[in-house]
Amino acid sequence: TPDDEGFRLELSAVRPALWAWIELDGMDARCSDNFVHPRPGRPALIRVVPATRLSARDFGRRLKAASLYDTYA
Repeated sequence: TPDDEGFRLELSAVRPALWAWIELDGMDARCSDNFVHPRPGRPALIRVVPATRLSARDFGRRLKAASLYDTYA
């Protein structure tokens, strides 16, 4: 969801996602928290402020999410 300077992101998971993080492909961003543990029914809320203003569409295109599991898969 866009807000004044960036976006509010709700990161949810079907199974516990330990040490989950987000990044913007090819762009720096400031995150309120970037190593979270979303669980079913308990999403993680993250505020993201990209280094450069983005439209919601561009933000969605650049957004990547991963977790500890992805480092082994």
